[in-house]
Amino acid sequence: MPGNADTVRRVQQGMATGDLLESMAHLAKNVHWRVNVTDREAAPWFGDYRGRQGVLAFFEAMTNAAEVTTYDILSIVGDGDVVVVWLHLAFAFPDGRQVDMDETQVWVFEDGKVKEMEMFVDTLAIASAFA
Repeated sequence: MPGNADTVRRVQQGMATGDLLESMAHLAKNVHWRVNVTDREAAPWFGDYRGRQGVLAFFEAMTNAAEVTTYDILSIVGDGDVVVVWLHLAFAFPDGRQVDMDETQVWVFEDGKVKEMEMFVDTLAIASAFA
């Protein structure tokens, strides 16, 4: 039986390829999806989202603001109901600005579904693209 780390890998692959329906199937109805930053106004997708519709709103805000040009999963480590992901991402913005950064995500499972996902991003790098 696949573990939670395998589920996160499938969700990540769905997000990377734009197959959000596949990703949504693994999220609890009341999932809590948040970007851990000090300045929530620094980028349109920085925020705290609730439920599957909230997750879709996160992706809509992000894809409306920037194009993801690199999405590399560097490592996925799972321990029971907690999975940590290390990613390397790059974004291109309509005005030509670019961001290249690493991101860490912490995923929490309950009853086989993603209950919480919190991402830790390079706030300064992203905020600079909107300055």
